Amino acid sequence: MPMTVSDLSSLCNVLDDELIKFIRLLLNQKQICTVNKPIIDKLTEQFQTIEEDNMEAAVKEFQKLLKEAFEAAHKENPGKKVRINLK
Repeated sequence: MPMTVSDLSSLCNVLDDELIKFIRLLLNQKQICTVNKPIIDKLTEQFQTIEEDNMEAAVKEFQKLLKEAFEAAHKENPGKKVRINLK
C-alpha cells in the first residue's frame, strides 16, 4: 500500500528520536536470522563425558559442528546475520 501525503504529515507529528531508534532496531532485526541446530546433542553423542585427556578433541569437534551449522544457516538465509540456538 503506497503512502500518501496525508500519511507523511501524520508521521511527522509523531516521529521523534525514540521512534527513529525503534524503527532502526526493527530494520536491523529483520537482517538477523536465528536458527535451531542441535549442536549440543550431536556433541554429546560423541562425548558423553569429557576428561582432561579428550578435552581438546571435544573442543575441536564443537568448533567443527559450529562451523558446519553456520555454513548451512548462511546458505539457507543468504545475506543475513545468523545466530544459532544450540538445542
